[in-house]
Amino acid sequence: MNDELRAILQKQIIDKDDPRFEFFSDDFYGDFYDFFLNLLKFKGLTNPDLDLDNLNLIPYLDVHPDKHNLIGKMAYSYKLGFDTKLNFLNGLMKEIGASPDTAQEYERVQEQILTKISEELSSKNQNKHIEHFNVLLGQIFQKYNLNKDNICYQLLKK
Repeated sequence: MNDELRAILQKQIIDKDDPRFEFFSDDFYGDFYDFFLNLLKFKGLTNPDLDLDNLNLIPYLDVHPDKHNLIGKMAYSYKLGFDTKLNFLNGLMKEIGASPDTAQEYERVQEQILTKISEELSSKNQNKHIEHFNVLLGQIFQKYNLNKDNICYQLLKK
């Protein structure tokens, strides 16, 4: 792995003890769309000063100890960005299957995958949007055997 690629991947690390990252206390299954919408509603109800219209929901999926053994540091496979209506905004992926040889190859493969995700989640039909959201998250959950311990999120200002 070249230094440029290593530098990109090293930026995709989070600190497990950083209070900006919230982990879940219970596992959840099924309708991911409703789960995340209800999470946002709950956050709004329990914190009236929170301006949900100016926040984005950023889930980190497949959070695991960093393989470089940096104490307290965690890596992730997917970072997805959504507005508070769960419209897809952007994403970042650390794990893309076969290891790329260059930063350009990594970025090209990542762009292809994120473009596909964006296309799948861009339906103007609300029912199709919900269906695609649930299918996509279901596939990621199944692939990485996700649970409350390897998922976290942030609410970030736009």
